[in-house]
Amino acid sequence: MIKKIIAYLFLYTALFANDWQTATSLNTPRHGASAVELDGFIYVLGGATTGGAILNSVERFNPATGIWEDNVVPSFEKPRLDAAAIVYEGSIYLMGGLNHEGEVTKDVEVYLPSQNTWIESGEMRRERRGHSAFIVNDSICVLGGIRDNGEFVSEIEWYNAPEERWEEAESNIAEPIFKPFGGAANNSVFLLGGIVNFPVNKVNIGMVNSDWQFNWNSGAPLQVARGNGASTVFGDSILMIGGITSTSAATNLVEIYNMQTDSIETLPPLPTARIGAVAVTISDTVYVIGGYESDPNQPGDVVEQYPLKPLVSIASPNDGILPQEFAQIKGFPNPFNGVIQLEIQIPRRGSNELIIYDIRGKKIQTLHSGALAAGRHFFQWTAQNEAGLPVATGIYLAVLKSRRYLEKFKIVYVR
Repeated sequence: MIKKIIAYLFLYTALFANDWQTATSLNTPRHGASAVELDGFIYVLGGATTGGAILNSVERFNPATGIWEDNVVPSFEKPRLDAAAIVYEGSIYLMGGLNHEGEVTKDVEVYLPSQNTWIESGEMRRERRGHSAFIVNDSICVLGGIRDNGEFVSEIEWYNAPEERWEEAESNIAEPIFKPFGGAANNSVFLLGGIVNFPVNKVNIGMVNSDWQFNWNSGAPLQVARGNGASTVFGDSILMIGGITSTSAATNLVEIYNMQTDSIETLPPLPTARIGAVAVTISDTVYVIGGYESDPNQPGDVVEQYPLKPLVSIASPNDGILPQEFAQIKGFPNPFNGVIQLEIQIPRRGSNELIIYDIRGKKIQTLHSGALAAGRHFFQWTAQNEAGLPVATGIYLAVLKSRRYLEKFKIVYVR
């Protein structure tokens, strides 16, 4: 038994050993592209290539084969640089950007994977380049960016899918910005850094209600002012990768911003400093794609990947607020065989859930769902699922959540 635990702890440690690795290069060098994950594939769309030519081509990466496919997904109609892309209701929405005629556009095209085709959709109310797109209020929301004349866009708009049109939100962006890092959680959007006339270190957090009114607050500032880098959401955190700093130099800095705690940790730097790259997280690995070091007319085709710690993004109840109070959860023994005792500490009486998930986010067993008094409580998990069947050896998460907090505790089970 001791040998099995030692062996599994070695595996557990190995899972957390993180190093940047070179992945398969793009077929076409590009910067200022858009990138999304859909159905286990990475899609890289548009951008600008060698000599500044703006692209309408799509490359699709299959992590299982490590191959970039450039003849599988058709090109979209209008080439675009610094567009925004997002997956919504199983389709890819590609919005705005600088077109091949040198104009900032408000055009929207949608990729339908079931038909492997692009269609035109209702255009946005404002032309935008270098803007951000998130899913909030179960809709697409776009913020920031610049127009043709370099004027910043203050208006926020959202996509009214039933009526197939874009609507203006009831309030504007806190501070107009170009190419920030960003993410969204619990109907709040996070805009980190970015470029005004120069890179900034501001953090703006916007909480939106069902009437599309944003309440903006400032988070702790970034340690380094930068923008036009790559960002991707992983669990409760936003990865901020590379970009341009206030000295106009490319950086290889990689940081991870926790949306719950408004705190930042530093990860190992990129092997190569890059501006205008894109990033996608898939299967607990982040891929950083393209970009340039000093000359936008000479972008790279390099792709680098980084294995992240196994972590599950378990969404807290969709009540439109961020966690406002703190709870605690711990367990012993850990690793365990047979039974683990879970101890939770909650700040006030209220409805709580204590649920076991596997590391892919699949619910295994609900240990509690209902009201609890403030204070300490103890629960046991016997390494079984809801049907009472034993689970496999592996890593699991005990997740304690209410409408005001969400805490996780990693469990190692050894049979």
